Amino acid sequence: MAAEDVRPIWQLIEEAAGELPAPILAQDLVEWFETRHPDVAIPTLRAQLAAVTGNSRTYLNHPVYSQRPPILWRIRRGEYEAYDRERHGEPRAADEELEERELLDDRRAPVWQLLHQAAQELPPPFTAQAIVDWFAQYYPDVPVPTVRTQMSDWAGNSPGYLFNPTYNRRPPILWRVARGVYEPYDPDRHGEIVPPDARDGTTDDVVDAAQEFLLEQYLEQFLSDNWERVDFGRDLELWSPDGRPPRQFDASPAGRIDFLCRDRGTGALVVVELKRGTPSDAVVGQALRYMAWVKAELAQADQAVEGIIVVGEADERLLYSVSVVPQLCVMNYRIDFRLELADARR
Repeated sequence: MAAEDVRPIWQLIEEAAGELPAPILAQDLVEWFETRHPDVAIPTLRAQLAAVTGNSRTYLNHPVYSQRPPILWRIRRGEYEAYDRERHGEPRAADEELEERELLDDRRAPVWQLLHQAAQELPPPFTAQAIVDWFAQYYPDVPVPTVRTQMSDWAGNSPGYLFNPTYNRRPPILWRVARGVYEPYDPDRHGEIVPPDARDGTTDDVVDAAQEFLLEQYLEQFLSDNWERVDFGRDLELWSPDGRPPRQFDASPAGRIDFLCRDRGTGALVVVELKRGTPSDAVVGQALRYMAWVKAELAQADQAVEGIIVVGEADERLLYSVSVVPQLCVMNYRIDFRLELADARR
């Protein structure tokens, strides 16, 4: 931010809303600030978006912002437009919103339903603390240990969900993307979850399947932790254009790229997409969408963009689908868990 420009962030958002065409994506606002005011922290900006959006609970219940006309109006998740009183009407007063919540509290929904509501309202990815804070604001009588336990029980790649038949009969609510960081569960991105007790086979088969499932769920974490030791058949480095984490790279509106990389040898940008088990060939369209976004938004004019789909098992339909796309390939991962005898005499 220039030294002479010391306006508060809400005024900068107002300026952005006047310049950007509707609908305004949250990512559009992030990029506007990164270009014009790069010293504004992105988490601060996202918090301010809620505080100046007339149909958000944060605005309605805020003692300062709710006294001013809002700046934005949320059209749908992640999309906004400039607030217009004639079109959008007067925002409801904060006390009306609180009264509505008190009515809801009288017929309290189960905590897992409240957790689902929080996951839909918080901008992903969100921290465990953000969920705790959400409950503290709207449902302060729910104990914090209960909230944290429910996060684990409803995260699809958590053992607490996988091995609990009370929970795993329903689709999960969350997906753990890193330690203490979650996003809403999406079956298209995260795959269908089949609990071990729902699989055919002997008890030993079920145990083996459960162990493999857990290893698969932590495939992304394993690759991240051991990147330099993974053989991709080429020298890939994790890469980001602006210091953002290359894992779960935000490519809005195209989606989130599992890993954004650069080939050290050729300079090509490489999208790595993980699919556990035997995925549908629809993953090809998803990978191509990410590659097209990288080509349009990040790549230099003469820089190649390529893709790797990492799967547990590539079926013929998937292989046929990628066979006509030279820039895209499929790699199978192999999970191997071994024990070796420790010999102190060596």
